[in-house]
Amino acid sequence: MVLKRAPNLVYFVQKVRIPSLRIGVATQWAPMDQMPWPGDTLYRDDFSVSFKINEDMTNYLEMWDWMVRSVAPDRPEQYRSLVGSAKTQRASDLFSDVTVMVPGSSYRPNIEFRLEDAFPMGLESLDFTTDGQEVGFLDSTVTFRYRHFTMHRMGPGELEAWNIPPSIVDPENP
Repeated sequence: MVLKRAPNLVYFVQKVRIPSLRIGVATQWAPMDQMPWPGDTLYRDDFSVSFKINEDMTNYLEMWDWMVRSVAPDRPEQYRSLVGSAKTQRASDLFSDVTVMVPGSSYRPNIEFRLEDAFPMGLESLDFTTDGQEVGFLDSTVTFRYRHFTMHRMGPGELEAWNIPPSIVDPENP
């Protein structure tokens, strides 16, 4: 997974939930029945990432800061620290693209999911417990909304961009 705005989160990712898609359904009325037809709207669910929280909580605080600064609950300086000075503020500074690559059987990127202009909209609470026998990591989940979602199968040309020689991908083509 690649998320430029949160580099400390990526290493501790445990689970990624790719959004589900569904379409609306239009109903055509007939004298004795109702006939369903594919609608004209595509609905996408949220994208979520479950992760282990590291010892100094930098990955959790990364998400916390991003969310707090994007809405500036206390003072405008928090928002400015997220997007830069007033002269360089852009709405795109609030967002980050997310890329999830699924490896094939040879552990090379095979399918790429890309969520463009994503931003965190939910951060799960932390449960500190002391009744366990061993000390473990805390877990959390961050939920993202996004503006655009794509998926595509990566071909040999795209694999070369990742510095993977074509001979590894296709033994027939040295």
